[in-house]
Amino acid sequence: MKYAVTFGKNGNAFEVEIPESGGPTVRVDGRYVRVELLQRGETTTVLVDGKVVDFRTTSSSGEVSMWSRGVHSDVRVESERERAHASRAKQGGASDLVVRAPMPGRIVRVSVKPGDEVELGASLAVVEAMKMENDIVAKRAGTIAEVKVKPGDTIEANAVLIAFG
Repeated sequence: MKYAVTFGKNGNAFEVEIPESGGPTVRVDGRYVRVELLQRGETTTVLVDGKVVDFRTTSSSGEVSMWSRGVHSDVRVESERERAHASRAKQGGASDLVVRAPMPGRIVRVSVKPGDEVELGASLAVVEAMKMENDIVAKRAGTIAEVKVKPGDTIEANAVLIAFG
């Protein structure tokens, strides 16, 4: 899994890739480094190539505080998926006129039809994936222009499900 790690207000960033095996080596900006972790309450001590860094999560939003050699920094950690979602949200405009499938699956229910007025957060459809039902909700208020799926359809990730007018 890849993460973007950003330090402080300056936005100094680098990429960290953690292998699926969860082994003791990670890749930081393309360079392999050995890491060891020690969890103590809310603090995680990380030994990175022989240097000690303490991390403490300060909120569920990914904000983390870091101390290294007595110096404090605020750190933001985002997974690839979170960054992609944030990027799409920033684009706004035409991209929010279509609702795309967040994952492959099967359409269980469609709750809207063309011409329906919907509020922000309204349920539009339900997608079953990995034996779980996932509610697809409106990220904007507006009028439904087109519904491209029906119950029983198999869909791919990122497929257009519904279009706003």
